[in-house]
Amino acid sequence: MAVSAVMMVPVGLVAGRALQRGVIALPARYLAPGITVLTIVGAYAVRSSVVDVIMLALGVLAYFLSLAGISSAPIVLGLILGSIAETGLVQGLLTAQGDANPWASFFTRPLSLVLIAMTVLSLLWPSCGRAAPLSNV
Repeated sequence: MAVSAVMMVPVGLVAGRALQRGVIALPARYLAPGITVLTIVGAYAVRSSVVDVIMLALGVLAYFLSLAGISSAPIVLGLILGSIAETGLVQGLLTAQGDANPWASFFTRPLSLVLIAMTVLSLLWPSCGRAAPLSNV
């Protein structure tokens, strides 16, 4: 194994330089689709999951949303935190299953009330925090 690794060094250097020259000589209109195809195949090959390939479509969607002036950060947060929030909701409803109104447990417990108050405060903070600027007339 060590001998083959040592023998591959000169072959790799020569082939690498030739491959680099060939790639640089290609026009971008041929290079970009090739890189895209290899990226999609590689993303699928790592875990054999179509979800990884779907992420490419979401990346294209995020690009067009940014062109339209829409931030993609809330979408990313929703995709990441959505399943976590759903699991927490189901766990909370299962915990309060014996109550007459299971949804009331989200609004009557002390920790829930603190979180609700902090959410309302953070939503109202921008409108209460600053006075209107005076005009220099």
